[in-house]
Amino acid sequence: MNLNSSEVWLHALDYFQIVRNRFPMILLVFCLVFVSAVAITHLMPKKYLGEASAEIVQNSDDIRLFRNSSNTDYAALNFINTQFEIISSQGTMYRVVDELKLVDRWKDIGTRQEAANLLASYVKTSSRRQTNLIDISVFSDSPEEAAELANAFAKAYADRRLEDDKTRISNTLGILQDQVTKQRKKVALAQKEMLRLMREGNIVDLSQSSGGVSQDAVTMTPSVLANAETQIFELKQKTAQLSTQLERLNQLSGDDMIKMAMSLKVADASVMQVYPQFLDATIALERQRSLGLGRKHPKIMALNNEVYKMREYLASGVETIRETLATQLKISEDSLARIEGMHSDKRDQSIEEREDYVSYNMAKNELSEQRNLLKSMEAGLNQKNVELTMT
Repeated sequence: MNLNSSEVWLHALDYFQIVRNRFPMILLVFCLVFVSAVAITHLMPKKYLGEASAEIVQNSDDIRLFRNSSNTDYAALNFINTQFEIISSQGTMYRVVDELKLVDRWKDIGTRQEAANLLASYVKTSSRRQTNLIDISVFSDSPEEAAELANAFAKAYADRRLEDDKTRISNTLGILQDQVTKQRKKVALAQKEMLRLMREGNIVDLSQSSGGVSQDAVTMTPSVLANAETQIFELKQKTAQLSTQLERLNQLSGDDMIKMAMSLKVADASVMQVYPQFLDATIALERQRSLGLGRKHPKIMALNNEVYKMREYLASGVETIRETLATQLKISEDSLARIEGMHSDKRDQSIEEREDYVSYNMAKNELSEQRNLLKSMEAGLNQKNVELTMT
């Protein structure tokens, strides 16, 4: 450990001795370099720096088109680098040369290309960290020219950027306009097809005249079918009831038949008025018999004669009731057969109409989808028109 320290100390002393012995030479070299730098700096022509700052705003379309959200940062970095290249490109140089007429101003420059090449050597671009600002730096022998060139670069870039954006939007507008025109034709064809199916199928669509309220297309056939089914059900009940009443009436005889017929309430008013009298006379006859009066008693004979006449009259009324029931049954059966035939025809017609409804509803839905697509495309077209007027 002590040996190493001694060696380091000896080396340090050797270096110090060398510097001390050659100090005049070192001082002379330093003075010569310093004086030369001062002289060269004094003799060089003065250069002035002009700077212009610009905020680079990236359109949302530049990120969204053909990219996903995971590549947004990478796309933004590429965008800034692209703008640097645009600023220093030949196209921007030519704009500045033409704007300031540098070919005429710089006497030693003969062509537009030479002016652009010389101008490119004067320009530097840089970005400010974590901002959208970029700085355009231009060197020149004149402070006024340096500022003028920097501002000209900023203006040339802005004009070029606006022209590129307008060109892009104009191209997009042209494509959208063509698509909107084609979509309008599709809507017209879909509407024409829907109207044709409506006319051929004799379809009444209440939504066409209900202020936009969605309703189903209807015809009279469903309501006719519903009414026919109700009538068929009622006629079947009535036919079954009449058939049962007539069958039951044919199975009875005597007073039971008369009682059954009177309960049907289809007899005329005179027969209905005689039947209570017949019941009263029958009760009176039974009462007299219960008192012990014989068959030959004048009261018994008078009541028997009265009951007999009423029974004959009621029996003739029962025949009328039987005929009335038979007639009503025949009418009910005929009506049932006729309505069932109409119901069968309407059912077949309803099946055909349902097929027409399916085709019509498909055409109607297609028209609705085409209209919604047209509205979306027209909204996009209007948005692009607005963007075209914005910087």
